[in-house]
Amino acid sequence: MDQGHEQGGAQKQAAQPSQGASRPRDGDEMSREEELLRVAASGTAYELWEVLPRGLLGRLFARGFNVDVRDARGDTALFHATRRGEAEMVRLLADYGADVSAQNRHGDTPLFLAAARGHVEVAVALSEYGAGATTRNSEGYTALHRAAGPEGRQSSPQIARLLLERGAEPNAKGSEGDTPLHVAASHGTFEVARVLITHGAKLNERDKKGRTPLQAAIRAGNFGVVDLLRGHGAQE
Repeated sequence: MDQGHEQGGAQKQAAQPSQGASRPRDGDEMSREEELLRVAASGTAYELWEVLPRGLLGRLFARGFNVDVRDARGDTALFHATRRGEAEMVRLLADYGADVSAQNRHGDTPLFLAAARGHVEVAVALSEYGAGATTRNSEGYTALHRAAGPEGRQSSPQIARLLLERGAEPNAKGSEGDTPLHVAASHGTFEVARVLITHGAKLNERDKKGRTPLQAAIRAGNFGVVDLLRGHGAQE
């Protein structure tokens, strides 16, 4: 787990760019913003430290600089850093004021990406900076649905537990009427299903096609989840 804000801030102050790290191009602030997106997508934390205007004078001279500038897909630098699992970058951006609740064109937030990809440290950092666990995207899905989803990382149960502790609704329904437990049942994410059940997921909730999580698990051939659900009294 990442260390706290004070130590993270101290690391930021102490960090120096490595030799040969790229610096922002000369030119207008849009060039600096483009560089911000590039570094977040493929650079290092040291390079990001270089790009962000530092200190009072740096911010004064960079007036108009937008840390939440978006690329063609609607993603900010914070999305790029989250996608890569770069917790240090995420903290640097959040310290600078990046919007941890920003939504892309699909309505996903950075926390959705962290949940889907199993980036625990990033999910913790985003949550500490105020990212909401109950946000829904354009199809009604939540980060908890993503944690239960097809990528099914080993760390996904930790993220599911974190989201639930932060107020995520275990029975939230997406556009197809499917809850996170339906998603876990369909994709065989056994440990996430176990976490959901212990946090109050409804075993016999039906989606828009009338299917329960147990039926979804049977249909997908995820018999470990089938046994888990039956063991807790689920019905078809």
